[in-house]
Amino acid sequence: MSLIPRQNLKSFIEAVYQRVEVAIGNLQFDSSGQELLKATLNACHQKAQHNPQGDVLAIFYLIVKSSRDELGEQAEQLGVFCLLYILALDLFDDVQDEDLAGKPHEQAGAAIAINSALTLFVLGLKALHESIQLEPDVALGFEYLKVFHRVALLASSGQYKDLMGAAGALSPESVLAMQQAKTSSLSLVAECAALFARCDQENIKRYRFLSEQLCQLLQVVDDTRDIFGKRFSPDLATKKITYPLACFLEMASADQKAQYEKLIANLPSSLKEIRALIYNSRAIKRCAETIERLRLSIHDELAATGNTCAAHRTLLHIVDTLAGSLYVIPAVESSRSILQPEGLWHQRVKELALELTANLKAFNPPPVPLLLPWHLPQWMYDPKRKAIYYPDLEEQPEEIIPLQAAFMQTEDLEAVRSGLISQAPVIMAHEFFHYWRDFSGNLTRDYWFEEWAANRLAIAYVKIYYPELIAETLALANQVLKLYLSSMSHSAQQILEKFFVPGYKGRENPTGYEVNLTEIALIQLAMCQRLYAEELSLEQAVCQFLAVRGLISS
Repeated sequence: MSLIPRQNLKSFIEAVYQRVEVAIGNLQFDSSGQELLKATLNACHQKAQHNPQGDVLAIFYLIVKSSRDELGEQAEQLGVFCLLYILALDLFDDVQDEDLAGKPHEQAGAAIAINSALTLFVLGLKALHESIQLEPDVALGFEYLKVFHRVALLASSGQYKDLMGAAGALSPESVLAMQQAKTSSLSLVAECAALFARCDQENIKRYRFLSEQLCQLLQVVDDTRDIFGKRFSPDLATKKITYPLACFLEMASADQKAQYEKLIANLPSSLKEIRALIYNSRAIKRCAETIERLRLSIHDELAATGNTCAAHRTLLHIVDTLAGSLYVIPAVESSRSILQPEGLWHQRVKELALELTANLKAFNPPPVPLLLPWHLPQWMYDPKRKAIYYPDLEEQPEEIIPLQAAFMQTEDLEAVRSGLISQAPVIMAHEFFHYWRDFSGNLTRDYWFEEWAANRLAIAYVKIYYPELIAETLALANQVLKLYLSSMSHSAQQILEKFFVPGYKGRENPTGYEVNLTEIALIQLAMCQRLYAEELSLEQAVCQFLAVRGLISS
């Protein structure tokens, strides 16, 4: 394994946002105007901090990382250009759709919002100019301009058709085409990244096509969520022709359309009935089929590059997460080599899973689940995919180890990596037992009960098969708890204590973890610390937590 790079997705995104903030601060503007611009930036920045993979700059970063290890100043300036371009177009769109409510420019009004959007747009062009000045290949500098001109004009044409309303796009196909043009900023991001990464023309075309497919997929997911994932649907309220509605209007009978017109007049009280009407027309089935077609196309395009790098794996994870929010996604054969790579760490994870099934053969364990490396620092079992996600310590250490090091308050990244590898048998056992409880029909919706059950099982297993790890695991728990235990919230302490009340069997109506990620980790460590002291054999733990319901009482 190589030395751990210091720059990762989060630090790149933070660097870009910082450059934009400085650019806004340097404007010769009235302070109130600057505050509006900063507020517009901050609204986007907060989302990026919460979910870096959901920020459009993640696409830029991952495409570059597929071919280059380092990004540097020019990449950050290109990121600034892309971000400002998108912020400007989003603000223009809000004005034209009369959708400033609840946003920084609500009180300032449309005229000032237009001026702010134009300012952001010009700042973006300035950043593009500065990035081109840093480009040693003069011809390549002109390619950035060509991409900008093509995409900007395409976006304008898509926005015009959208503003035409009922006179514009009506069929599902035309709605998709219009939305792809309107949201073509993602193509700008992808192509600028591909140019900077020095991709050949064939792969630049692949990334462009991929981004176009992703634009459409995003829009169909967002349109579907607007109707089925919100208490109030802005799209239905404004009678906007979105993809699900276009599918409904194309597939519905005359009676269904007449019923829709009656129900739409009674919003918001009729939302539940409208949902049922659209669903029963099979429009949502068509939406899912469209999303799946687009998802498969993206998988195929990345596979066609022949590049099985971890950055492509993360791109596919972003796509799969979007689709998976609406339906259970099937495996894709074309991208198997990207999603299930070879390597020493990946092989070690597979060996641990096989070892578990062999050691527990007497208890008739399930077959090894799907094992998927990812860019996040935690391991996780996903019941939807029947898969265990594990941190990619081999190919994406920069995304994982700095976060773990910060949690442990150390700068020794190599020591952290070594510790994560040595603790893998314990964590694999924990996740495997989550999977086993699901496989045997015992998995509940009580998150913390499931953590308690998996910890009890994992500890009983490790005591037998990895006794040398017990002292190391306890030392790690003691080290971390010493740093944080005194600052644990009352809620976190209550969660921990209830598991050690005799007879606790979980809650009927759980609400999730209820605490932040740091406290989740602390509760887990404190729970394990206590469970190590308990006398519970592996056989007792299996009977208690893995019995098929109705055969053995828990």
